[in-house]
Parts: sequence; structure tokens; C-alpha cells
Amino acid sequence: MMLETVTLALALADVRLALEEAVFATEVTADRARSVADALASLATAEGNALPLISLPGLRPDAQLSSREQEVLALLAEGRTNKAIAEALYVSPNTVKRHVTALKHKLRAASRVQLATIATRHELHHHAATSITRDPCSAVSLPPHR
Repeated sequence: MMLETVTLALALADVRLALEEAVFATEVTADRARSVADALASLATAEGNALPLISLPGLRPDAQLSSREQEVLALLAEGRTNKAIAEALYVSPNTVKRHVTALKHKLRAASRVQLATIATRHELHHHAATSITRDPCSAVSLPPHR
């Protein structure tokens, strides 16, 4: 009985140490992500990007959305699938999936429906959707296919 208690105490100590290390690693990663977001915001400002990083009132203070995340959120709010969003933005569906996952985390949403609700409530579906280039070749006129 005494040996089991000691074994359990050691196991508990190992679990606590592992959790503390995980928390620390998560904080370091979050700091790095904020640094990258700040660098991207500076770059977007320097280049005069049409959609700067934005923060949404009432949500996480560090939940800044890049222009691409705003575009994904706008298209998601229109009810589009990852595949349809990928086609509209000329990226892979896996890239869209990563953006949706990041949006869920940043906006504390559990589902795509919640993301669409947030976009509608903050009128992002209108803001970002108007800046999306639907067809990069739209200026090129091609003869009809025969």
C-alpha cells in the first residue's frame, strides 16, 4: 500500500511537470505567433494592403485577423465549403482548412456556423468579400471555345 502511494505521487509529479512544460511551450508559441502577426501587420501597412489586420470588439484582444483570414471568413459566412473557398482564393483546400482552424481558435468559435455568425455580427462578410478577386484573369478576354 505504501509503495502504491509513493508510485502514484511520483506519477502525479511527472504529470504536473509535463503539463507545466506544455503550458510554457504554448506560451512561447503564442508569443512567437504574436510577433509574426505584428510583423505581418507592419508589412501590410508598409505595402498599403487593402485589408489590414483587424481586431474584433468583444472577442480575444489578440484575435487579429489577417486579410486572408478575413477573406476566408467572408466566404465561409456566404456558406461556401472549404473546396469552394479554395477555388475562389486560388489556394489548396488544406490551406483553407488551416485558416478555418485558426479562425475558430482566434474567435473562440466551436463551429463554422459560429464563425459565420461572428462574421455577420461584425459585418465582415461585406467588408472582406468586396475585396476578393474572384478571377485573376478577368482582365484577359479569351475567344469562345468551339
